[in-house]
Amino acid sequence: MHSGLKAGLEALIKPLQISIFSDNSERAFHARPVTIIMLTLLLLISAMIAGISLAPQEPQTAMLSQMAHLQHEKTRLNNALSETEAQLSLRDGQIDGLKQEMELMRSDNSSMKKRLEVFDDVLAARKVKGVHFLRPVIAWKEKNILGYKLILVKGENYPRWIKGKLTFSTLDADGNIVLLSTTKAKDSHKIEMTTHAYIEGALAWNKTWQPKTVTVTLINHLGKKSATIEVAVSGNR
Repeated sequence: MHSGLKAGLEALIKPLQISIFSDNSERAFHARPVTIIMLTLLLLISAMIAGISLAPQEPQTAMLSQMAHLQHEKTRLNNALSETEAQLSLRDGQIDGLKQEMELMRSDNSSMKKRLEVFDDVLAARKVKGVHFLRPVIAWKEKNILGYKLILVKGENYPRWIKGKLTFSTLDADGNIVLLSTTKAKDSHKIEMTTHAYIEGALAWNKTWQPKTVTVTLINHLGKKSATIEVAVSGNR
């Protein structure tokens, strides 16, 4: 029974499309069944009031009484119609709000899933001795700027601290090494970490040709090469 009432109420408030055809055109508009019903009642009451006003054969007192009653009903229905429209507008606003909230929740869930995946990768790398580059990305940000992001992870617990720097280089058409500087005119990115570090920055590029890959090298505090990785450059200049 409740499901039947619910279906009936939804049918009353669900907007319907109404089309009006003329010789060369078609006009369409939307209206809710409950609105159409109330407007029809108001038109009928208005017609009855007009009919009573044009009926001289009835006693004046009875006519006035009926007119007052009909006028009262018309006012009541007008108020009910306004209240219903307000409730429907509020309901539509609440539905839109819920939809936006659901989209935010989906976005939050997606972000949380990505963070968990990164965390799992870091934990896995922590179990393997050495220094690891995770999720390296080098991409064009602007015409003369390359952005870089990566996660640097120290495997196992020794040594306690990793100190050093990251350098960036590429090869020209003749195979010569070209060193890249940061947009802050630094020739390296300083590193100091215990377990892992999220690395992010930007590199300046003033050559006419475009590098296909960039080599990232970790130099330890003794000036020795500890680890290296070659990363493909993504995006367009």
